[in-house]
Amino acid sequence: MEFVLFQQGEGEEIIDKSGQSKMILSKKGAKAVANSSRALTRLIPRKVKVQVWSSISPIASETAELIAEELGVKRKLLRNLETEDITFILNTAVQYGGNDYIVIVSTQDHLQAWVQHLIGIQLPFAEASASGLSINPSDPQKSDLLWFLHSKYLRNIN
Repeated sequence: MEFVLFQQGEGEEIIDKSGQSKMILSKKGAKAVANSSRALTRLIPRKVKVQVWSSISPIASETAELIAEELGVKRKLLRNLETEDITFILNTAVQYGGNDYIVIVSTQDHLQAWVQHLIGIQLPFAEASASGLSINPSDPQKSDLLWFLHSKYLRNIN
C-alpha cells in the first residue's frame, strides 16, 4: 500500500453572511495546491487505483477536492482523520484502501506525527508539500520514504 501525505494549502479567515468567522483555502493556497496536484499525476503510477482522503475541515476538504479533481477521482471525507493516531489511519486504510494509492490531506502537525511514527524522522512539511510512503505489508507500523517534495519543487515537475 502506498500513501501520499499532502499538507493542506494556505488558509485565510473570512466572515460569512451570518457574521461568523471561518477558515477557507486562500487563493494563493489554491494555486499552490493546483500546481502540486499536477505533479502528483507524474509521481503516482498511472495504472493504480487512487483514493483522496481528507478530514471535514474546510481547508483540508478544499485542498483534497482540488487534488481529486486533478487525479480524476472523488474525494472522501473522513470525520476521524483529525488525529495523530497512525494506527487508526492504517486500520482505516487496510479496511477501505486495500492496495490502492491513498492521498491523505491533513495539517502539518498530523503529517509530522504520522511520518515520525512510520519512518522515524521529522519532515518539514509546508503548505502544499507532499511525501510518498510505501507501507510495509508485513508490519504496517513501518514504511519506507519514497520521496518528499516542497510545493516549490512539486510545481516544477512536468
